[in-house]
Amino acid sequence: MSQQNYKLLKRVAERKPYKYIYEVVDEGNEVVYVKNSNRELVAMSLDGEFSFTKVDLVNKGEHGLTVKWRETNGLKPIPVAYL
Repeated sequence: MSQQNYKLLKRVAERKPYKYIYEVVDEGNEVVYVKNSNRELVAMSLDGEFSFTKVDLVNKGEHGLTVKWRETNGLKPIPVAYL
């Protein structure tokens, strides 16, 4: 994934069981990832593996371990998109 700016967009879901639809979009407004959720998210990794309800949780816990593991093994960390 190249050095781009990504945004997280939030929409209210029209149907249950989910309250929200989150889309990660790139600079050209191309959708990179879509996730349905009942939780209020503020950030999400581009692959959707990690989603965050508070900004201060980014790079902490399991996400922090994954970022460190990727850096240790010569891999770039997966970017995170914010609302």
